Amino acid sequence: MDPNVTLRELRSAIESMRRYQDNDTDHPGYCVVPNGTVTTAMERFDALDAWLQGGGFLPAEWTR
Repeated sequence: MDPNVTLRELRSAIESMRRYQDNDTDHPGYCVVPNGTVTTAMERFDALDAWLQGGGFLPAEWTR
């Protein structure tokens, strides 16, 4: 696993969720997103978490 790619994909999925939440003015707080976005975010989080718990190195952006 490449933690740098995983972090980028996780950030992208979360940004997508934020855009959809911010655009739903009829239902504040609701987040209806494209199919698979939440699943992608959860899978990427789980992968990064397992990687780090297993002794893997941090994504480059987190080592500054």
